[in-house]
Amino acid sequence: WTVVNDNVSSGAWERGDPVGTEAQPEEDAGDGTQCFFTGQGLPGGHVSLEDLDGGPTRLVSPAFDLAGDDGVIRYSYWHYNLKGDDPLVVELSGDDGNNWTEVTRHEFGAGGWFEESFRVSDHIAPTSQVRLRFSISDNPTNTITEAAIDEVKVQRFDCTWQDLGNALPGAHGDPVLDGDGTLLADDPLTISLANGLEF
Repeated sequence: WTVVNDNVSSGAWERGDPVGTEAQPEEDAGDGTQCFFTGQGLPGGHVSLEDLDGGPTRLVSPAFDLAGDDGVIRYSYWHYNLKGDDPLVVELSGDDGNNWTEVTRHEFGAGGWFEESFRVSDHIAPTSQVRLRFSISDNPTNTITEAAIDEVKVQRFDCTWQDLGNALPGAHGDPVLDGDGTLLADDPLTISLANGLEF
């Protein structure tokens, strides 16, 4: 994961064990201890300590390969901005980060972890160079603005076909899920979610 900052004076993305405040999580969203968050305050410190100012600060994933397939991206997010004027923006790129397509923006946030998911092909054509980006800014610097990201998973659709061959008399192949030895146009396929990428 890469952090790219543009005129950020404080509160850029970093990874670690978060220190909780009114605006930031005390724990990550999963079973571990680490997540990405905007700035790290001090225990007992004021809510504005290392509050995001300026920006945007962008958290960019490594490239992952969805060529010839499709995928679902799942993530947990934390967003704090009571005015709703500094959204957490989620984007996808299919050309290794040269161009970006907005997937969604989380406008208003009062803290707390939430889960989101989306299908990649609903937004871009899946390629071998897909990247995910989370961006947030506080411009002008008139509010407490914080965000955190955790439990990012990229799941690729893998359609698995089982050829039974001579396993059953007269069988020429059959989808895994049905298993009756007869190949029909409306037989279901097993969709397995594989090749998860997470931190």
